[in-house]
Amino acid sequence: VWGAARAGANVTLTGFAPSDAARAAIAARAAAAFPGVAVVNRMQVARGAPAGDFAASAGYGLGELAKLSGGSVSLSDADYSISGAAANVAGYETALAATKALPAGLKLAKADIQPAVVKPWVWSAVRDANGVTLTGFAPSEAVRSAIAARAAGVFAGVPIVNQMQIAGGAPSGDFGAAAFLALGELGKLADGKASFADARLSISGSGKSGVTSAAVTGAARDGLPQGYAVAAIDVKEPVIASYVFNAEKSEGRLKLTGFYPDAKAHQDILAAAKSRFGGDTVDDQLVEGKGAPADFVAAVTSGFASVARLASGTLSLAGANMTLKGEAYYDKAAADILAAFPASAPQGFRGQGEVKTAAAGAPLDAAACQPLLSGLLANGRILFETARADLHKDSVPLLDHIAGVSLRCKATDIEVAGYTDSDGPAERNVALSKQRAQAVVDYLVAAGVDGSRITAMGYGEARPIATNDTAEGKAQNRRIEMTVK
Repeated sequence: VWGAARAGANVTLTGFAPSDAARAAIAARAAAAFPGVAVVNRMQVARGAPAGDFAASAGYGLGELAKLSGGSVSLSDADYSISGAAANVAGYETALAATKALPAGLKLAKADIQPAVVKPWVWSAVRDANGVTLTGFAPSEAVRSAIAARAAGVFAGVPIVNQMQIAGGAPSGDFGAAAFLALGELGKLADGKASFADARLSISGSGKSGVTSAAVTGAARDGLPQGYAVAAIDVKEPVIASYVFNAEKSEGRLKLTGFYPDAKAHQDILAAAKSRFGGDTVDDQLVEGKGAPADFVAAVTSGFASVARLASGTLSLAGANMTLKGEAYYDKAAADILAAFPASAPQGFRGQGEVKTAAAGAPLDAAACQPLLSGLLANGRILFETARADLHKDSVPLLDHIAGVSLRCKATDIEVAGYTDSDGPAERNVALSKQRAQAVVDYLVAAGVDGSRITAMGYGEARPIATNDTAEGKAQNRRIEMTVK
């Protein structure tokens, strides 16, 4: 046996050397490997050394021990063992590599090398156009490999550059789990950085669609293992390069997809949809994203006016380009919509449309017509300008749908009845209700409904369906009803 132990300012040599010359050579090698360190030579001379150059083998061990801040190296016949702490981060990797490439004649029995302790403990993962780069420290080779595998899973198909080194001094707690969480949150960003300074996590960069600083902060605080905390989260909302918006109307449903720029714009768009599309169900699948062109909400709401008049169709915005496609209830509506759509686009937007007339449905008898018309009027109201008989523009989509049904009721007569609330003189209310009913009749006749089978009647404040003591009740009493005969 032979050994060398380094502790503080001393290196102690023990065990056997095969000759006085070998003993002297080993001591000289120790003095060269540890300049300024006292070498205590306790080696004895004895026969029985393994075959080969024993002094060279011991000299190799001394060279490896010199890479450590403290520890020991030993030979038991040809079995080589080394233990201790690396002098620095790079020395740990070098010392480990050396144990895997021993000189001829030596066989590794044990290697117990501890990484150097670092302060502060740092780690980072950077995602950019070239891929993901991992730097800083991991507490062990197993954790380093696990972190690299996690990165490959989160960023599938993206190049991973692993520059992590092994070091001691990791903060208490499960660092591997903390790094996993950081990589998961970094995966929500288009580009950016996740980093640890000791046990404090920071994340910055540009989020993907719908990812905000608040969301990342919440996920990090909830997901970090015990002992770790959030230092700073700065996620910039993404700028959408191709800003799109779609409104698809079909069978009583309005589906909204694409982007909106902020919460206020989102509220305005939904309010306009509910106003324009009456009883249609609004399926809101919009997500927040920066990059909308100027007057984006105005463009969307102006487009709603056209798509709401269609039996089915789609309004699409791609940047400043607006496209309308679909089918109208009747020929005049198709022509009017095509003319109005480009003109309604805000300044800076370009509108183009492709609107056809929907195929005429089968004729309907009175028993089928009545529930259809009553259902339309139950889900939406025909509105007029205050105290006048002029139709309100928001009523046009409903009137088009009513016209589409009325055109199929060819073998029936239809009475359009107008009603008011109790405000004002009764005679005036009768006249106003008749004028409003006539305005509806005129609209339907212009749409192609046979004027000989549709009449207007005004009943004023008669037959109230709600109380006239409240504003809500009065609004219900101001109505249009249609009766199929």
